[in-house]
Amino acid sequence: MLSAGDSVTDFGKLTVVDSKSEREISIEDFKGKTTVLYFYPKDQTPGCIKEACSFRDTNSDIQSMGVQVLGVSGDDISSHIEFIKKYSLNFPLIADTERKLSMQVGSWGKKNLYGKIVVGMMRSTFIVGPDLKIVKVWPKVRAEEHGEAVLEFLKENK
Repeated sequence: MLSAGDSVTDFGKLTVVDSKSEREISIEDFKGKTTVLYFYPKDQTPGCIKEACSFRDTNSDIQSMGVQVLGVSGDDISSHIEFIKKYSLNFPLIADTERKLSMQVGSWGKKNLYGKIVVGMMRSTFIVGPDLKIVKVWPKVRAEEHGEAVLEFLKENK
């Protein structure tokens, strides 16, 4: 898993969707702005709903600081669109179906799921600075309060 000070490098093009549109995103979209990349296992699952809603509820405060939030999972575009609409998410989701970005940052790999080792998306978050360097990493996340924790970190480190 990448650490603070490491750089995010070119991951090709991925599709990002929000409530109104669908477009491709590349590393160029991260340059010059601070970005919160939060990785989550699956749309429409209990922990992922709690985490997404936590970011939804704090996103206007995060945006007012000039920071963009992007959720990332391996789900496809149609799943993301349904998730956004059902929970009124006010930030885009990246469809990392080929695991390009999640493998690069180290969010895809072995994890312990109910006492069993499986391979999948690890719930983790990275704050990427305008220079594409990682500012902060949460390698393990408490889903329900995570948006608040990220907002607090951003306030303390303006």
